[in-house]
Amino acid sequence: MQATADGVVLGNRWKTHLLLSRDGISRRLGVGALEAFAWEEIEGITLHVPTSRFRFPGVAARAISVPVRLLNLEMWDLEPPSGAVDVTAGGEQYRLDIDRHHFGGYWHLQIIATQQMLDRLLADPGMRELLDDPGRMLDSVARMTR
Repeated sequence: MQATADGVVLGNRWKTHLLLSRDGISRRLGVGALEAFAWEEIEGITLHVPTSRFRFPGVAARAISVPVRLLNLEMWDLEPPSGAVDVTAGGEQYRLDIDRHHFGGYWHLQIIATQQMLDRLLADPGMRELLDDPGRMLDSVARMTR
């Protein structure tokens, strides 16, 4: 997750990602919305990304990918596989692919806390006010992992 001026980003904000804002969620490529859903129409949202028990999986992924890139081993595809978010809205289910930052899993406690945050945003409209201050929202999720 990352804080931006527009809200909280799930996924790689330089590629396809999900933006959470007070108005709803949108899957974006850069700053352009590909799909958008208002909170009021969303019935469910589930994050699907691989997890790891290692607290800093991105560090390990970079430790491997940097030498591979330097050696220019073309046989390796260095793009991590996509993650996904399932959104249920209007009785329909939508699978929204999002680009990930690195290979391997994300720290499992961070993913649990992120899913709990999504569940709270759906259940309590008052919680969406936190999305006006994305840094505060991320701090709240970080506290949930301690």
